[in-house]
Amino acid sequence: MKKWLFILGVLLWTSCFDDKGNYDYIDLGELTVDGIITDQWYELFAYSDTLKIPIEIHSTRYTEGEEPYTYEWKFMSQSSQTWDERNEPIDYTVSREKNLAIVPQLTAGEYFGFFIVTDTILGLQEKVDFFVRLRTTVSEGWMILCEEKGEARLDWIMNLTEAEERISRNIWKGNNFKLGKPYGLSYARTRPKMSNRYVFTENGTFNLDGEDAHVGEENDVRWIFGDSPDIVHGRAAEVAFARGNKLDMIITRDGNLYARNPLSTGDIYGFPINVTSDGQRFEVAPYFGHRSGAVGGGNVIIYDNTNKRFMALDDDNKKIPHVLTFSGGTADFQAETGRDMVYMDFIKDTTKN
Repeated sequence: MKKWLFILGVLLWTSCFDDKGNYDYIDLGELTVDGIITDQWYELFAYSDTLKIPIEIHSTRYTEGEEPYTYEWKFMSQSSQTWDERNEPIDYTVSREKNLAIVPQLTAGEYFGFFIVTDTILGLQEKVDFFVRLRTTVSEGWMILCEEKGEARLDWIMNLTEAEERISRNIWKGNNFKLGKPYGLSYARTRPKMSNRYVFTENGTFNLDGEDAHVGEENDVRWIFGDSPDIVHGRAAEVAFARGNKLDMIITRDGNLYARNPLSTGDIYGFPINVTSDGQRFEVAPYFGHRSGAVGGGNVIIYDNTNKRFMALDDDNKKIPHVLTFSGGTADFQAETGRDMVYMDFIKDTTKN
C-alpha cells in the first residue's frame, strides 16, 4: 500500500512539472506616491491651521491622466482605540480626497498619519506613513491670571520658537459664566483623565478644560465632593503616585485636605483627612511635596500650620497623616520646625540640589 501511494505522488508531481499551462499574466506595474514628508513632523495648531499635502502618483500600468484610484487619509494617536463602545470598528479617516487640505479638529498631541491609495481595478493598495504633531493655543505655555472689572481673566503665552511667541489675550472673553475675582492657579502635574490645571476664584474652583481651557458649571470641582457644597474655595491641588493607587488631592481655603483615588470609578472627595490618628484636626498649608512620577510609591509631604511641623501621607491608601520621619541619608531640618510655612514645591530631578 505504501508503494502505490509513493508512485501516485511521483505521477502527480511529474504531471504538474510537465504542465505548460495556459494562463494570462498581468503586469501589475509600479505605483509610487510623492509629496509626503516622511522623515519630519508636520507641526501645526489644531482648529486653526490648515494642513496641506499635495500628492503626485506615478504608475507604469496606466497612461498619464488615468487614475482609477480611491484615497484615504487617517490620523491615529498612540492611545487610539480600534473598537468603539458598541464593539464596532472606529474610522479615523479625515479625508478621502487625493490632496489633503484640512483644518485638524483633533486634540493636541502626536499622531501617526496614513495615506492609503487603492487601485480600484486590481484591488491593490499603497500606504505611506507620516507624522503629525498638533498643538492648541492653550496646550502648553505660560498662564497669566489677572482681574479685569472684578472678573477673572486668563492670558496665555506660548513659545513657538526660542525667539517667537504667540499671545492669546483674555481667552475667556465671551464666556457668560461668571467666575468673580481671581485667587490663584494650580498645576497638578500628573492628574489623570481630567485636565491638570485649576483656577481658584471667588465663585469656586474649576478644572480647566483640557482642549480649550474654558471654565463652566460642568468642570466645577464641587461635583466630585460627596456633599456637593455650593462653593469650593481651593488653594492648591496635586496628584501623587502610590503603589496601588493615585492620590488626587486638594487643599481648601479653610486649611482642609481632601483626597480621592481617581483610578477608582466614582471615587469622590469625602471627609477632610487632615486629622491625626488620635483624632486631632490641624490646618494644612497650601503646598505639596512628593516624589514626582515615583512608580514605586512615595510619601506625600504636607505642612501642619497648627503645630508647625511636616506631616506625611504614606502610600498605603489609609489616608492618615503622621509626623514626617527620616530614614537613611541626612536632612538639614527636623519635622518639628516651629516656623510658618512660606513656600514648598518639588522637582522631578532629585539629583540636583
